[in-house]
Amino acid sequence: VQLGRWDMAVKEMAEGVDLVSAGDGPTAANVPADFWRLLVQLAESQLELGDLQRATEHSAAALEQARRNDSVIGQARCHFVLSRVLDKQRNTDAAERHHAAAVSAFRQLGDRQSAAECLLSRAMKCPDRSQDLIEQALALSKQVAWSEGIRTATSLLAG
Repeated sequence: VQLGRWDMAVKEMAEGVDLVSAGDGPTAANVPADFWRLLVQLAESQLELGDLQRATEHSAAALEQARRNDSVIGQARCHFVLSRVLDKQRNTDAAERHHAAAVSAFRQLGDRQSAAECLLSRAMKCPDRSQDLIEQALALSKQVAWSEGIRTATSLLAG
């Protein structure tokens, strides 16, 4: 993934899903608690490749795995990826619901940087709400001294 070879990454991770799930796939019941991590990375890679159908399937399965294991961080990450996938599909209402759930979970965890990242991502998709979202993201970014978030938010506010 770090080398940008998304096709190879998808192939390797899909093999990993089969191996870990003993061939039962992403919705398998008898898998390690952190199986959602593999699925969400697979979904992100598929999103990069533009394979929106599989990205949707795997991010939804990742969310279900995170819920099954009561992983709040897993649910937050999965909601965020799912919101990005749904945005690409122009399913704005569903994307907004998942985005809101991600921000809420990140805030519950006290993960201000991830909440800011999520808010900035949404601001770029929702011009009518962008000012408020960017200001929230800027405040959170400043609280944790996240320089990239501060730069991005400041740049967006400047227009």
